[in-house]
Amino acid sequence: MDYLLRSVDQKIKRHNFKGKTDKRVARKLLKCNVMKQKIITRKTPSFAEEPVTKKWLLSALANAAIFIITGMIGTIIFTSSAKAQSLTQLPFLPPDSSIIYMDYRNNWPNYISVSTDAMIHPDADGIKNLSLSVHNQTNNLLDEVKIKVDYITSNGKTYKSETVILNKIGPNSAKTAVAPDSDKGICVKMQIEIIRASSFHFCYNFGMKTGNNVDPYLCN
Repeated sequence: MDYLLRSVDQKIKRHNFKGKTDKRVARKLLKCNVMKQKIITRKTPSFAEEPVTKKWLLSALANAAIFIITGMIGTIIFTSSAKAQSLTQLPFLPPDSSIIYMDYRNNWPNYISVSTDAMIHPDADGIKNLSLSVHNQTNNLLDEVKIKVDYITSNGKTYKSETVILNKIGPNSAKTAVAPDSDKGICVKMQIEIIRASSFHFCYNFGMKTGNNVDPYLCN
């Protein structure tokens, strides 16, 4: 307080107030002015600012956390959606053809067979107009099928043998050929001797193996 009064006295002298009355009034006015300036220029206590600063920091951290979490969720949803879309756009892939072809070769009697619709009678004089049909139940073309036909007499012996060859038998279809006539015989015995199917690398020769033990009828 003494410091403020001395400061006021100095300001009175600078303003050159005259008379006791004027000096007293001036001294009060200057005193009030000095006190007003002190109050205005006084800093706000730090403890008053600290709660505001902490509140702002907490709010900023909360907003940043919400932004990061929202971004992560959006990224996860977008990635999952893109992955699901890519899976739905994948083309249909059939089973490995090499496995199917190997099954055709190793189990060919389940897919390739020969039959006849001829009615043969024991008292008939020979065999005529004998039709043979080769059935192809694979999904591939058979290049060639060779059939051996044995004409059997009444005593069970083979009178003669003929060969019938059929070419280009389509997938899941049958092809028919007529066997040569025989003047003797009451029935026939048919045997597939050769099958060629380049579409699935199949080479069958009766009594022979062209491949290995796992895939004996594999060929190029």
